[in-house]
Amino acid sequence: MEKLKYLVLGLLVVVVLAYGGIKAYMYYSLKNKMDLLAQQFSLVGQLKYGDLTTSVKGSLTVKDLEIRLHDMDDELRIKAIHYQTPNLLYLLQANKKLEEGRIPESLSLSIEGLNIGLFGEFTDRLEQFVSDLNFQLQGVNPLCGGRLFFGPRELRDMGYEEITSDIQIGYRFDRANAQIIVDIISSTKDIAAARIQGIIARIVDTSFISMMQPDHRPRLGQITFNYIDQSYTKRFTKYCAGLSKLELNEYIAAEANQQPVYYSYTWGFVPGPGLRQAYGAFLTKPEQIEVSLELPEAVTPKNLHLFKPEDIPGLLDLQVSVNGEAVKDLSFDFYKGQKLDLSGNIDRLFAQPGATPAAPLREKKIAKYETKYHIVPVSGLKKYIGEEVRLQTTTGKTRLGYLTKIGSKVANVEQRVHRGRFTMQVPLGSITKAEVLLTRPAK
Repeated sequence: MEKLKYLVLGLLVVVVLAYGGIKAYMYYSLKNKMDLLAQQFSLVGQLKYGDLTTSVKGSLTVKDLEIRLHDMDDELRIKAIHYQTPNLLYLLQANKKLEEGRIPESLSLSIEGLNIGLFGEFTDRLEQFVSDLNFQLQGVNPLCGGRLFFGPRELRDMGYEEITSDIQIGYRFDRANAQIIVDIISSTKDIAAARIQGIIARIVDTSFISMMQPDHRPRLGQITFNYIDQSYTKRFTKYCAGLSKLELNEYIAAEANQQPVYYSYTWGFVPGPGLRQAYGAFLTKPEQIEVSLELPEAVTPKNLHLFKPEDIPGLLDLQVSVNGEAVKDLSFDFYKGQKLDLSGNIDRLFAQPGATPAAPLREKKIAKYETKYHIVPVSGLKKYIGEEVRLQTTTGKTRLGYLTKIGSKVANVEQRVHRGRFTMQVPLGSITKAEVLLTRPAK
């Protein structure tokens, strides 16, 4: 009996030591990887992280990440990243499988509390990028003050000060049906939640070599998409109705009946009557959109444009519903007019400060304009509501911010401060020089 007691105690000690050893190995392995990642990222910015936790159930967690680019004061914060595998053995073998040229049979990655503020240097650059795009495409959208795309400035005007999201990405290999099932779920606070599920077919084996074989090359089979609005659309329609000087119902009707070139930039195709009606119904009552489709063997995302638009909905078994009501008329067309090539704009967005921007590929006449302050008459300031202004006064002070209102005697100038904003009232009679930040000469 005494021997049995010592045997049990011995086994217990072995289990505890093994458990502690595995936990220690997992922790230091994760820490080394994070330190290496932070070192590599130091070339472009700074990456910090907080606590690291591991579980013998096969999960790793990194908490309190902070990411910042050099010469930028914007800070991307992440509350936690969770990496989940089916079990401990799976986790320990995941890297080995990748080294052997095989993908793990299932994985899940969750990003919790991804947060970025709408006040910062990169945010300002993105704001200017969107402004430049809208200028190049002026006339495409006759509504919403001519804004075709929205950036940080428009989001702030709609009441947002930061963007906070949770994202979960996962997949699993269904060996019996030779397919991988992908599931992506996201939720952005006070904006929207979405879920995309897809089936990648013709997966007979998880090795990269097998997937490269002509008969086994993966193909996208089915896609389902679910979108739930969380207040963004209501803010968007109210904001654009105001800029368009229309009642809300008037704006929604006009937006649903936009010109084909507008839809070609925003949707990628020109919707027919049924889709336009469904769009108007959603703008009126923004709740939920559901889309499902299935690609036949002969159809891929790359060759879809080769088919006639009238054949595509039936070919894909396309199903669309808005707020639970099926859209019966899914007719659409591809835009046949010319469009501006905007690809060169991305290079300028991510160019290092002080670097010479790449010349735009089209519309070279725009390149002669640069974003700078242009002098305008004080009497003409009303035309520039919503733009950034610089006002010099008789007291020698300079008022810098966004012009929000022109009254009979004062100009309201809104200035951003940390996590907020305040409005200054500048007497029109005290302004000795008025300038507006524009990407074109003042008219």
